[in-house]
Amino acid sequence: MYIVLIGYLFVVVMMSLGAGSITVGVFYFLFLAVLPTWGVLALKRSIQRSKAAKAVELAEREAASTALEQRKVADSAAEVGSERD
Repeated sequence: MYIVLIGYLFVVVMMSLGAGSITVGVFYFLFLAVLPTWGVLALKRSIQRSKAAKAVELAEREAASTALEQRKVADSAAEVGSERD
């Protein structure tokens, strides 16, 4: 995806350099390069952040269920030990 973004930025920068005036070139650069690039990167970062949050939540759930299972095993072992005495 980044190679496409780099190619797009190259084309837009060349187009803005070839514009008739400096003002038009700056507007081309801002509205066709900076804003769309910022939007794409913000969207991509948002998706990464949500995936990371889901992964953390899943890991916490797995850790909690593992701890619960270990506690049940320890409790049943303690019960068996107390029954033998």
